[in-house]
Amino acid sequence: MSAAKVLILGDSFVARLANFVLKHWNPETRVNGNFDLNLEQATVSFLGVGGRTVDKLFQRDLHIVQGQKPDVVVIQIGSNDLALADLRPETVGAKVLALVERLLEFGVKSVVVNQIIHRNKIPVKVPEYNKKVDLLNQYLGVVLEPVSGAKFWKHRGLWNSKVPLLARDGVHLNEVGYFRYYKSVRGAILKAIKQ
Repeated sequence: MSAAKVLILGDSFVARLANFVLKHWNPETRVNGNFDLNLEQATVSFLGVGGRTVDKLFQRDLHIVQGQKPDVVVIQIGSNDLALADLRPETVGAKVLALVERLLEFGVKSVVVNQIIHRNKIPVKVPEYNKKVDLLNQYLGVVLEPVSGAKFWKHRGLWNSKVPLLARDGVHLNEVGYFRYYKSVRGAILKAIKQ
């Protein structure tokens, strides 16, 4: 069996995860660009761009994904969409579902959609941002369940933490948060390649 080609795709959380991995590459902490998986299991690459919305991902990144032909795609997308006052969580969820279906049409064997994380710094025009996050996460959990090859991934260790996990900007994760996020994404990859 050949190694699964894994692509982690999405917004600034993915771009910052890639930077975190480069900065903290260390065999003792088991942080590395291949998520501590041996090369017979998987090879991992990143495609993350700050400010990405689902629509921008469709317009600007799908051709890259199609060219890479990954077996597994782990997606972190939707938080920038929810920061737009005129977009409802159900609308964003429907767009994410359409993205998942398109990736499966491309021949991706497994698509994992990561849970969106709350913010401390709420967009001024969207005071209900964290409620929208909760609604989108619930929506995605329901609509992805019957889709063969798709999974909604709930992050472990990022909710109800006793230590701060968000950076000073109130949007992105700090070092401790990214270490937990790294471990959660690793779990998502393992789950996907075992299916």
